[in-house]
Amino acid sequence: MKKFLVFTLFNHAGPTGRVFRVSGSSVEDKGAGWSGWVSPSAVMSVVPTDLQTVNVSIDCFTKDNQKTTISGYALVSFIPDEAVKKMDFRVDETGSYVTSWEDLLASLINEKLVHPLLSFAKNKNLEELYVDLQGAADAFNNSEGKTVSVGGFFDISSFSVREIRVADNAIANAIGASEREAIKQKSLDAVHKTQMEALKNEKTVKKQKETDAQEIAEEVKKTVVIENTNKLLVAQGVTAANAVIFEKMKEISPQIIVATAFFEIAKSGKDIGTLNLNPDFFTQIFSQTGKQ
Repeated sequence: MKKFLVFTLFNHAGPTGRVFRVSGSSVEDKGAGWSGWVSPSAVMSVVPTDLQTVNVSIDCFTKDNQKTTISGYALVSFIPDEAVKKMDFRVDETGSYVTSWEDLLASLINEKLVHPLLSFAKNKNLEELYVDLQGAADAFNNSEGKTVSVGGFFDISSFSVREIRVADNAIANAIGASEREAIKQKSLDAVHKTQMEALKNEKTVKKQKETDAQEIAEEVKKTVVIENTNKLLVAQGVTAANAVIFEKMKEISPQIIVATAFFEIAKSGKDIGTLNLNPDFFTQIFSQTGKQ
């Protein structure tokens, strides 16, 4: 009974997915948005190349020992060639991820954020921290530079704080009840301000990514044109060279050509067993030019 290998069409990456074929420790880069036929045993991984928004929540204590929760989100972009080696981006036959790589990513980002946010909260009283959302975001964004690389396989472009949560009784304990509503209003104003800043940052990062992608596409296009031009020139050069050779060979008598051929045969004579020649062989060659 014959067994037939059935190939399936892989087309689940979409335009923003970088496709890799993984076999043990070997990783083959198929490119962004790749689709094609694969065997049933093929292991395919898809690394997102668009910006990822990862929610973050860190519990902190203020200088006056009040518990707060700083909640926000980080904008993250993968370095595909490295990310596919460090995280599991395998997809099944439907294109769904087989593992929850998002959970691991969130955990790694939390580890990166926790120290600067804890330090920031520890140096603020509750009423100060409650309204300083931008300061909490800047505590991370300004700690290591404009873009923070993590593990060499993804970058954090920016971190934005949505809110700083505290229990009402904590506020009441920290400040007078008459001041509570005023503090809350200041917090709402701070939330609006930081959201506008986050939107601005996100637009800036996305615009930069789009610009980078466009520049890469243009460079690839130029490279393809140059390669095709070079191939054409080489082909034309070979054709022209062959034409010259053939024209020159027309001027050489068959006797000289045959003599040269026998000379080359003689040089490798030890590799030849039996060589049979008869008059018909020479007659056929020489008769083509009318020279017998």
